[in-house]
Amino acid sequence: MFPLRTQADYSALSEAHGAMKQKLEGAKARTAGLEMENGKMRKNMKQLLEKASGDDELVCKIVVESNFC
Repeated sequence: MFPLRTQADYSALSEAHGAMKQKLEGAKARTAGLEMENGKMRKNMKQLLEKASGDDELVCKIVVESNFC
């Protein structure tokens, strides 16, 4: 059958499990931070696009008015 695990094997597995669990928690925290930053950047991009479209409308109006003068 399967060989019996010794205390040393158990300790090594326990340490490996702890390290992997800590690494997973770090990855989750990093992901949460990146998602928050991505949300802020999307919001800022949306504002910039809205402002740009407003600026484009003003430029078009000025061009149209200047052509008729």
